[in-house]
Order: sequence, then structure tokens, then C-alpha cells
Amino acid sequence: MSADRYGILISRPHAGAVFGIAAELVSRLGAVVIDPSGAGAVCRAEERAHLPADMRDDAVVVDMTGEALDAALTGPRRP
Repeated sequence: MSADRYGILISRPHAGAVFGIAAELVSRLGAVVIDPSGAGAVCRAEERAHLPADMRDDAVVVDMTGEALDAALTGPRRP
């Protein structure tokens, strides 16, 4: 994990607590998660309106929890 004035980067996150920590941070900051693999943006409904117009339609809107963020970025997990 690294941070600078432009954002926070989490490289190669594994399932589990890291998504919960990231979701809490995103919620507190009113931030948006950008998936570098090209999947687009993941955000809460409150932040969607602040995205550039060309990103709004493809944004995945979730309740920002660790499980929801994990599922949005990696797909639902099978038991």
C-alpha cells in the first residue's frame, strides 16, 4: 500500500480484511475506487455524480463495505 497527493494504491490485495480497510477509508474520504485492470470505477451513490460524465454510466455503485468492494472488483466468491 502506498499513498501520495494523488491517491492511495493497494497492489495485489488478497481477499479479507484489506477490502474492509479500503472500503472504510473510501467511505470516510468520499472517494472512488478506480480499478486499474480497466473495470472502471466503484463508488457509493453519493460519489457517482462527481465522476466525469464518461465514467458515470459504467460505474459500479455499491454500499461501501469490504465484501461489496471485493465482489465488485473480483466477482462474488463461491463458498
